[in-house]
Amino acid sequence: MSSIGKEDLISMVAGRSGIAKTETRRVLEAAFEVIPDVVTGGKQIQLRGFGTFKLVHRKARLGRNIKTGATVQVPAKDVIVFKPSKK
Repeated sequence: MSSIGKEDLISMVAGRSGIAKTETRRVLEAAFEVIPDVVTGGKQIQLRGFGTFKLVHRKARLGRNIKTGATVQVPAKDVIVFKPSKK
């Protein structure tokens, strides 16, 4: 599976929307700033037909250093996850 970068996404959205690339870039960058702010503020972002961004707490656990094989403690943390819609 290959991937596209941010510039490719901007070009694709600008092409489909008919909006200039500079304006499309500003809108997408603003969205990319707002999403983490809203989610870490305790709210979910649900975009019907696309998916949901939400905050999930991951418990502390034991991990392994792949270079040395030593067991290490991985601390608990909150992470933003995205769950795509079924569509």
